Amino acid sequence: MTLEELITTNLGSQGRLIGLSKSRYRDAHPNNIVYFNACIFNEKLKQIWWGDIDITADKKSLKKIAKEYKQLFYVTPEHPFRSDFNKVNQNLMDMDDSVIVYNGD
Repeated sequence: MTLEELITTNLGSQGRLIGLSKSRYRDAHPNNIVYFNACIFNEKLKQIWWGDIDITADKKSLKKIAKEYKQLFYVTPEHPFRSDFNKVNQNLMDMDDSVIVYNGD
């Protein structure tokens, strides 16, 4: 199964919404780490999925994806990654503290 298929199976389709209002969702889940319009990149830094991810609530699903995929992938916030995903490089991934790396090893 491809990474995109694993993500869709475990998190949902591209463009997933976890709430109609970002501020209401944040207010309802004040202790959660949430990336609205998150991006998921494969190990070659190709964006293969985007949508809302509640890192805290989706932790089990993300770990399951990593375990089944058996290769690393990156979960990033929208900015600066989604706005210009063609310019994403390894240095940007390594230097941004908001990037979460999942490794399937």
